[in-house]
Amino acid sequence: MSLDLTPDRIVHEGENWLVVDKPAGWLTVPGRGAAATPVLGTALQERWGRLWPVHRLDREVSGLVLFARAAGPHKAACGWFEGRDVKKTYEAFTPWVGGRKVDGDQVEWAMKILRGKKRAYEAEHGQEAVTRARLLGRVECGDVPLARWELMPLTGRSHQLRVALAKHYAPICGDELYGGKTVTALALPAAAIALRAMALDFSVIAEVERQGLPALFSVKGFLP
Repeated sequence: MSLDLTPDRIVHEGENWLVVDKPAGWLTVPGRGAAATPVLGTALQERWGRLWPVHRLDREVSGLVLFARAAGPHKAACGWFEGRDVKKTYEAFTPWVGGRKVDGDQVEWAMKILRGKKRAYEAEHGQEAVTRARLLGRVECGDVPLARWELMPLTGRSHQLRVALAKHYAPICGDELYGGKTVTALALPAAAIALRAMALDFSVIAEVERQGLPALFSVKGFLP
């Protein structure tokens, strides 16, 4: 599978950084037992040479991914993510659940989760996983009522957002691993779920420390 390298896909190209809108169905970096799955980092390196991935998105998730173009910027950026200095915003769609309320404009879900072979699950001895969530409202998608969400993970656990929504409201559309169902009207590509990394905000990091990286990136969501 070839990678579309249009300006919409390559969000930023600089001396030290590459910001890409990852398509769903692609791994960020090579993984075990996934030889037939296309890999974003591998495809990009055919044009830009060696790249250092700073963070990852699940294969099923689309959206913004940051790569460093040298070891020094990579080390700095990893520190930003580990120190929770980067604000990440996602869009998600779930079925609309009548009668189930989310109190207030924004809620914070705290869990302890572990990653198993395929799924993540809650466990008393798990890692802290904290997510801020905002229910943006009801959307009529074809004949199917959906709930549109804005999600801001404060930690970076594997499958964190998928587990949080499945527990606290409803599984993400298309996320069969956690009980979600396909919604045809969303027109998701194969191997995709309705979860998208919409924005990366580096504004709390000093400009000189960002080494040419702009303060904010954003991409369009699922619906017009």
